[in-house]
Parts: sequence; structure tokens; C-alpha cells
Amino acid sequence: MSYFIDEDDLDLDIEESFELDLEIDDLDDLDLDDDSPVVKNDQNSNLEVFMEKLPDDVNEFLDDELKNRIQQFIDNDEKMNDVKGEFLGLFNKNMEEFVLLKFPFGKDPVKTTFYRFFYIDKRLLDDEKMSLLNEIEFDKAVFDENEKYPVYYQDEWLEFVGKGKISISAGDDVSEMGSSKKDPGMIKAKYQKELKITKKNLDNMIKMRDDNINLFEQESKKIIANKGYDAIDLSTSVAKINQYVGTINNIGMRARVLKKKQEKLEKEISMIKVDVSEDEANTTEVMSEYNTLREMCKICVGPRGNHFPFLVGEFFTPFLLDRKKVKDILDDYFNLLPGFFYRKFMGIESEKVPYVGLMPCYGNNGFCWDPIDPENKESGRGKMLLPLYSQTKPEELVAQALADYYWNKNKTSAGARWLEEGITGKYYMWHQDIKTQKKKGKDVKCKVIPDLKESFVFHFKQYLLEERIARAKLPKEVRQIFWLNIPFDRKTKEDLAERGFHYKNLWENDQRRGA
Repeated sequence: MSYFIDEDDLDLDIEESFELDLEIDDLDDLDLDDDSPVVKNDQNSNLEVFMEKLPDDVNEFLDDELKNRIQQFIDNDEKMNDVKGEFLGLFNKNMEEFVLLKFPFGKDPVKTTFYRFFYIDKRLLDDEKMSLLNEIEFDKAVFDENEKYPVYYQDEWLEFVGKGKISISAGDDVSEMGSSKKDPGMIKAKYQKELKITKKNLDNMIKMRDDNINLFEQESKKIIANKGYDAIDLSTSVAKINQYVGTINNIGMRARVLKKKQEKLEKEISMIKVDVSEDEANTTEVMSEYNTLREMCKICVGPRGNHFPFLVGEFFTPFLLDRKKVKDILDDYFNLLPGFFYRKFMGIESEKVPYVGLMPCYGNNGFCWDPIDPENKESGRGKMLLPLYSQTKPEELVAQALADYYWNKNKTSAGARWLEEGITGKYYMWHQDIKTQKKKGKDVKCKVIPDLKESFVFHFKQYLLEERIARAKLPKEVRQIFWLNIPFDRKTKEDLAERGFHYKNLWENDQRRGA
């Protein structure tokens, strides 16, 4: 299937569309407390369809001042661009009351569509745009930490933050919140969530340590059994034993840290004499997360973009994102770039796609907020954000967010040596060299973007959107860096090797290395 709505080129000057062979994996359940009846989605029973189309308006959630101003706007046939500053203030004032007073949203059609799309009145959109919106599957996700592609709308995101399923996006590690003056119930709930994660990670650490001890024992027996004159080469066993000893020590150190953290959290929880339900929504955190999401939207929009808060026809964009579309694109990229999401922290391996939030704003940027969950560095997910309404094609938005995620993940993993190690170090050295050549007046044939990460994101998008279809856009050195560090799947490599000498040379080098 093709995601291109028309035959226009991508912003990266792609001159042809390409077919994406995509399949949707089963979606896992999210635990919601709303008992209202739902219609099951035939395609995936883990997403619950809660309505057929958008309501005409959401007036019950608008204050009188905003409702009257909308009516005046329609009666006078005004242009929103002329009065958007006035509406911006009215809407923000309305939302401060809505977030707390009307939470949780559940599967109520009016509440959910209001917050999911910032849709407030049918009369602000023409029939064509309403039809486009109504083509979206109005489903509600159920949280599962093992979900392969966790893509959530804003209403779902806030509910999961309120219930502690997703960590709050702006906040300190709860193990360091002892002196906080916040509500005791809120602190206890955060401690309980952190304790649950800590116990799980500690169990994983102990299991991995035991596994390595068993392997150490097996190799040791091989050496012990070789006493006497019948000597054989034991270098392989000795090398393995050295590796196991290092791993056992590293895991042991991390396990001791987690054990101390567990004991501290258990002590703090026992001192807070307040009953707290794990599934009870924390409205204070919801309000904090809402404010953070508004800041995230500013990044999606950019400094020169349209920061108008709600949906009107005058500002409607050519591209409208939805959950299914983003999941399909993620699935394509997941298969195209094997190992892209893999990471290893203190012996714990994971390959989890970050949480993806679809934000109701007019933006042209996808980006990464957190490459790794700061509250769960062992096995947590990062966070990426995408705008629902955009001038940029969906596959490019997702590619941009993935580029930002990959750069931040590798920079974080490398620590202080990120300029020397891994893909960040290799790309940095190339970037510095090309900038030096340009300063010296040499003929540089590629586009030079001064900012290091912006340059990486630009080239990553070219790699993912153009090089995959044998359109050689990257500088030779950058293509080689990406080919070796962010490799395409084997089938794509073989196809590319037959379509251009750039790729044939790289493929032949792979064969010589046994890759």
C-alpha cells in the first residue's frame, strides 16, 4: 500500500512514491475503567471502537464566553486568522478547567473527541474536512506494556500517565522525592509504581546473573576435566570465563543498587499512612503532563509555525495522521531496519519501540522527547511525538522522529565519549571534516548543515526514504556509516546491490566480512 496522497515529491525532493509492504501486529489491551458498551473492531479485537463519527459539537465542555464567541464568529463570517489571538486566550482558559474537572475521559464520545483532536464545533469545518476526519477509526486503546507499537492519542496518553502506566514526562525520580511537599497520596502512588518497576528489573538482573554463573560453571568444568598430560587448547573456554566473570560482576553491582533502591522505596511507602489505589487517576500528574504536552506541541509546530490550539477548516492541513497509519509506517521501518530499537543496559536487552504520542496541533516536526525512560533505564520505553495535522507526509514525520530518537539514544548510551564512539562519533568526525573543507574554500559537493544533529536527521531521512529505493542522495562516507551502523534488512540490501554500483560495493564488502 502507498501512503502518498498525491504525486507530489516529499520535502526531501523524492521524485517517486514507493510501495510499503505492511502488516499490522496484534495490539495489546489497555486497562480502562469505563464500563460503557463498545463495538469491537473486527481487524483487531484489542482496540475498541467507541463511536461511528464525530459529534456536531462539544458545547457541554465549553464555557459560555467561548461558546458565544464561536457563535459570533460564525454569524459575522469572520476569518480565524484575523482573530486567532482572541480565541487562543479563550481556549486556554477553558482548558485549564476541563483537564481536571472532566477527567478521566473514558470512552465518552464527546469528551474523547474534544481532547483527542481539539475538535469543538462542526460549523468550523466544511463537509470535505469533516468527511476526512470521519474516515479515522474512532477506537480506544487498552494499555499493555508489551505492545509492539504503542501509539496513543492525547486523551489516552493522559489517562495512562494519570494511572501510572506511562511515566510523567517532566519530573524527578520518585526515589529522590522524600522532601517533596506534594500530596502524600500522590507521592505514595509514585513510590508504588517505582517499586513495581524496580522489583521487576531486579528479578531480571538476578536471573541473568544466575544464567551467567551456570555458563561459568560449564566452562570451568571443561578446564578442570582436562587435568593431566592429555592437554587440549582451552583458550576459548578461558576467554568465555573471563567474559562471564566481567558480566557477573557488572550485573551484581547493578543488582545491589536496585536492591538498595527497593528497600528505600519500601521504607518510604510504609511511612505514608494513606490508602492509594494503583488504578486511581492522579489528576495532579495529569495537569502537569497536559502542560508538558503543550510544550511538546510547540516543538512539533516550530517557532514559525501555526500555534493555534483547536481544529478549524481555515488551518486544515493536507495530511492527517491516525493510529493505524503510524503503526503501519512503524512496522515497515521496524522490518526495514533490523535491530534499530535494540539496546542493552547493564545486561538487560530490550527491543522496544518508544511510546508514540499523536498530538492535536498543526506541526511539521516529529521528534523524540526521551530516548530512554529516566524512571526505568533497564527496560523502559522512550517517547516520540508527532503532530496530528501536518504539511509533511506521514512517513517523513515518522522518519524524522526516529532519527531524533536514534541520535539521542546512541548519544545517551555512549555518555561522555559520544563524540568518539559509535555512530555519533563516526558521524561527528565526518561532519567536522566536511565543515573544515568548506571553510578552507574547497569544493564540497554535498549540502552542509552547520548543526550536527540537524545534519544527521536530514541524512537519516534521505537514507530511509530515498536510499531504500536506490536513489543515491547521501555523500559516500555517510552512506557507508549508515549502511554499517543502521543496516537495511538483507533482502533490501540484495535488491539495492542490483540497482546501483554505490550499493553493490557496500554489499560485496558485507560478503567479505561475512555480514
